[in-house]
Amino acid sequence: MGRSRRDHGVVPLLESVGVRLSSAKLIAPYVSSAGLPVLIDRVKFLKEMLFSSSAYAMLIGRNAKRMMTHLSIPADDALQSTLSFCEKMEARYGGVTMLGHGDVAFPYLIESCPMLLLCSEDNHLKPLIDFLKCIGIPEQRIASVLLLFPHIILSDVENDIKPRIHEWEKAGIEQDYIGRMLLKYPWIISTSVIENHRQMLSFFNRKKISIKVLGITVKSWPHIVGCSTKRMNSILELFDDLGISRKMVVPVITSSPQLLLRKPNEFVQIQKLWERFCVDLQKYLLQMWTVPSRRKSTFLLTLVFPNIIFLTSLGNIQSFYCWTQIGHCSPE
Repeated sequence: MGRSRRDHGVVPLLESVGVRLSSAKLIAPYVSSAGLPVLIDRVKFLKEMLFSSSAYAMLIGRNAKRMMTHLSIPADDALQSTLSFCEKMEARYGGVTMLGHGDVAFPYLIESCPMLLLCSEDNHLKPLIDFLKCIGIPEQRIASVLLLFPHIILSDVENDIKPRIHEWEKAGIEQDYIGRMLLKYPWIISTSVIENHRQMLSFFNRKKISIKVLGITVKSWPHIVGCSTKRMNSILELFDDLGISRKMVVPVITSSPQLLLRKPNEFVQIQKLWERFCVDLQKYLLQMWTVPSRRKSTFLLTLVFPNIIFLTSLGNIQSFYCWTQIGHCSPE
């Protein structure tokens, strides 16, 4: 019956896995050449490869959310299709926390990356899985990598993936560590992120900040590589306005690289709030990196920013400030 249809039965197949009819009609002409029996087997293989377990579903969703939040660079086609997939998931009930659930995520995955249906199991998908195992990704976590950056499934191991990993090795990051980074941040091997890293190197050179500092920040907070140099520059300029010298910037960004991902208005908000409590933020920032207050201060700045309005409503800013001091302080 399927063979007699003009779409060779591909549209009903796509509908059977949850793809919308309108999307199925658009996708079918591109993949029907593979043949219906092959596509049926491929759909089964992909679902087994990506959704055989939901043990890491919450972790996948959390990492996807962070990627969507922190990326501030122009996205190439691969990254854009990944963002499109995540945005479709986020728009439905359960959001990106449902990424690890096949019945929910698979239709959106096919709509965002229909060319997955043209990837040969023996010549492409199985070699990809073997390669990911070789660079230290546990078999049970491979699905996490592929769902967080589906375009990696379309990439050729020899011509695409290995050269991009080599780019990170040239940046001073060991292959074992790259494998660990890929578990949470597989989008770091997209061409736009690698190009942004090159721009970051030039940016740090212009700011006369050691390249080693960038390596440290990338290892401790890989989301940094998805941050545009424009945003970084605005934060560094704000640091300068607050009187933080270039010498002091280094311990600031190595201890709390996530500060570079913040927006300038967040710093302005907390500055105004602290001024209400007669706190000299400029003086405080210059002193905050001294031991033993550094860890508490880092916690303060990284925790308060995302919850600044909530903390204000509770009147807790002064309490947090007092907590970071070496001595004792009680709110007036």
